[in-house]
Amino acid sequence: MNKKCVNCGVLFSRPDRVGQAAWRQRQFCSASCYNNHRRDEGPGSCATCGGAISPRKGTNYCSRACWRNRSRRSVEDRFWAKVNKSGPTLVAGLGPCHVWTGSRDHHGYGVLSVGGRPVKAHRIAFFLALGRWPQPSTLHCCDGGTIGCVRIEHLREGTQSDNSRDMVQRGRHYQPGLKGARHPNSKLTEDDVRETRRRFSSGATLGELAEVFGVSRDNIGLIVRRKAWRHVS
Repeated sequence: MNKKCVNCGVLFSRPDRVGQAAWRQRQFCSASCYNNHRRDEGPGSCATCGGAISPRKGTNYCSRACWRNRSRRSVEDRFWAKVNKSGPTLVAGLGPCHVWTGSRDHHGYGVLSVGGRPVKAHRIAFFLALGRWPQPSTLHCCDGGTIGCVRIEHLREGTQSDNSRDMVQRGRHYQPGLKGARHPNSKLTEDDVRETRRRFSSGATLGELAEVFGVSRDNIGLIVRRKAWRHVS
């Protein structure tokens, strides 16, 4: 399908080197038409300070400093946009987990960039609820850390020693010789694993299966590739 150049009015077609996404946004037949159109528009204004911008800059900011200080969504808005409040209930009586749907680390914990640095999502949840950072750590009461639970009712302050003690009390510490559903750290059964592989082969995504079965996407990936639960046929 041909388009009409916004500057000169000439009809032009999509070059072979231009992809579909770029073609949908393209309005000019050539770079010279784009530059002429920008020049005719006159100087623009910086989106941050309001200063004049040369049409040739091709940007909405007059300097790198203004670009760094551009208005952004707050951390709170970015945080809640990535939370699914209809997660699984891992511990009876605590209610469903609020599952993080954004980026995660290799352990399954949610991560959000704050000031250019990755911060654990459950620590941010604690800060947003109480106005301070946890000292020294944030622990999960629901065992939902690896699925990215960020529900404040499921979080508490504690130390690494407290975390290790919880692990032993809940039977999640390493015990040699146990595999499958017999292992204390297992959140799945052999039937769950078979169902996971069946659904994946039918078109379900890793994210969908992770949410259904209450484990991380990385864990689901290992299961469907038969890197984990190899004893289950």
